[in-house]
Amino acid sequence: QIATVHPTYYDCTPAAVLIGDDDPLITRWAQARRVEVLPRFNCQRTSVLNRILNDPALRESWLDGIVRRVTDSGADGASLDFEAGLYTDRAALTSFVADLAGRLHAQGQRLTIAVSAKTADVPRHPRSTFFDYKALAQSADQVFVMAWGIKWATSGPGAQDDLTWVTKVADYVKTMPDPSRFVMGTQLYAMDWPSGGGVAHPATSYEYADAVAMAGAMGASLRLDPVSDGMTFAYTDAGGAPHNVWFSDA
Repeated sequence: QIATVHPTYYDCTPAAVLIGDDDPLITRWAQARRVEVLPRFNCQRTSVLNRILNDPALRESWLDGIVRRVTDSGADGASLDFEAGLYTDRAALTSFVADLAGRLHAQGQRLTIAVSAKTADVPRHPRSTFFDYKALAQSADQVFVMAWGIKWATSGPGAQDDLTWVTKVADYVKTMPDPSRFVMGTQLYAMDWPSGGGVAHPATSYEYADAVAMAGAMGASLRLDPVSDGMTFAYTDAGGAPHNVWFSDA
């Protein structure tokens, strides 16, 4: 049932150095079962991304480094996850992706890029303007839309992938020239907000099974919220603080 995995092998340091290593046990185990392996190259540091995308020498070093690591490990391609980039670096990201895709395609390898979800291409948005959906889809084999995060650790409680919002994201993706290149993603974890959440009461994240087990241990009833289509339950901890938990199910 699993076609592709994106193991997080690589990251960026504050000094813009590409670090990380392939795990042959994971890579070979997957490929032996005909599961495609596209290792994830992660960087979510705004200033670092600005340097990688605009400094010619650093840009070339990262392009060479990604292609070399994919080739040396025998992976099927790369999964690029550059987040928190400046809206002014939109064209630079598009150029970087086009160059990287060209190098990987020349070797018979693929490229996936993760992008922030959006319902419209809003100018100067602090996260989503960085990603030019239409242009990126012309180079990358797949554009992975991270359709979650409408709620976060220091927000108030709620569904991280509210159905109304996700539907609007999907409607925007459908306006692309080739929507078949896009994949809609959702989170696989629960968030537990104490005392109404917010900066003073940040949420704790749990895996799905742990959240369901917690509901049982607390005697809480699971409920499907009909508006957001999110699963939720509430409980009171030993200290008397109320908690609201939200997560997705199949």
